[in-house]
Amino acid sequence: MSWRGLTLGMNQLLRRATDSFRNRPGLALAALLLALCIPGMARADDFPARLQGQWFRAPPAWVYQATPSLSSPALAAVREVSLTGGRFFQLSEFDIAQPRTMVVDFKNTQTIARFHHWIFNAGGKLVGEARGGIESNARNPFFLTFGRPFDLPAGHYRLVTEVDSPFYIAQPQPYLDTVEHYREAIKRPAALGLLCLGILLGLGIYYFALSIARRDVAEGMYALFITGNLLFDSTSLLVAPDLAGIRSFALLGIPLLFSNVVYIVFVLSLLDIRRATHPWLRRIGLALLALLGAFAAVGLALPHLALELERTGVAVFLLFGMAAGIARASEGNITARFYLGAVSLFLVFGGITITASKLTGIYTLHAEHLGVLAVPVEVLALALVVSYQFARLKAV
Repeated sequence: MSWRGLTLGMNQLLRRATDSFRNRPGLALAALLLALCIPGMARADDFPARLQGQWFRAPPAWVYQATPSLSSPALAAVREVSLTGGRFFQLSEFDIAQPRTMVVDFKNTQTIARFHHWIFNAGGKLVGEARGGIESNARNPFFLTFGRPFDLPAGHYRLVTEVDSPFYIAQPQPYLDTVEHYREAIKRPAALGLLCLGILLGLGIYYFALSIARRDVAEGMYALFITGNLLFDSTSLLVAPDLAGIRSFALLGIPLLFSNVVYIVFVLSLLDIRRATHPWLRRIGLALLALLGAFAAVGLALPHLALELERTGVAVFLLFGMAAGIARASEGNITARFYLGAVSLFLVFGGITITASKLTGIYTLHAEHLGVLAVPVEVLALALVVSYQFARLKAV
C-alpha cells in the first residue's frame, strides 16, 4: 500500500462524506477522524529513514551474545517476519553526519510482545541498548509509542534488533528519526487513537444502557462487539500497558475472536432475520456463527493463529452483513438501508486493516491506527439507525 494511494483514497472519502452527509454530525466527526490520519509535518533532512537489513528467524532457546554480526548457524535467513509469530533478528546499518539524538522505532505496527535494540559503532563497540514491548516492564520514554532515543556522535553504526511475539498485525520494520521530528510526528496518531477509544468507550456504555432499557438483543450484542474492540485497540495502541499497567498479550488474541461471533448475532437481530421470513439468510447466519465459534476455540488453543483467524472472521461477518443488508434493503427495510451505509464505511477501513502488512512511506501511523478508526466510523454511522428507530417510536 503506497502513502500516495492512501492519501488520495482518504481525500475522496472526505469529499464524498461532506457532499452526502453534510447535515449528519456523526459522519462529520468520522471525517474529522480521517483528517487526523494525514500527517501534517514535513520530513527533517533524510529522516525518518527505513533501516534496510536481513531478517533471521531464531530458535526460542538461542542466546544472542551482543556482537555486531548475526552469523550463527542457528539463525535461518527469511525474507520477512512471519505474521503468525516467532522470534526474529535484523541487522542493519546507518550513518550519522553530525552528533545528535536519534530515535529508533518500528513502522507498520507496534503490536510487539518484546523487542530489544543493540547499537554498535564502527569499531564494534556496543554504544547503545534498549528494550521494551507490550509484555515488557520497560518504561516508554515517548507517549504511546515504542520509540527509543540514543545520543550518537557522528559516524557509522550497526543496529541489531530482536522482536518476539505470538503474532504480528503487520511487518515490524525498524526505522530511524531525529528526536525533534519524532516528537512532532507522534502527536496526531496519539490523538487519533485516544479520540477513537473515547468514542468507543462512550458509545459502548450508551449501547449497553439502551440494551437494558429497551431489552433489545441487537443493542446488547453491539455493546459486546464494541467492548471486544475496545480491549483489543487499547492494548495495541499501548494505552492499557502505558496508562493502566495491563501488559497482557492475551487481550490482543481473545476479545476480537468473540466480538466477531457476537457481530453475527447483532446482524440477525438488527435486520430481523427470522426463520419464518428469511430461512436461507437465517441458516447462513447460524452456520457462520458456528464457524466463528470454532475460530474462537482454535484461537484459544493455538494463540499464534489467533490474529489470522480474527482477520478471516472480520471478512466473514462483513460479507454476511453486506449480503443481509442488501437483501433486507431491497425489501424496503429502512433500518437495513442505514445499516448498509454504516457497514460500507466499515468495509473500507476494515478491509485496509486486515489486508495491509506494510504501509509504504508511513512511519508513525500504524496498522493499529487504521484498525481503531474502522469501528468508530461504523458506530457513528449506526447512530443514525438508533435515531431513526427513536423517531419512529415518537411518531407512533
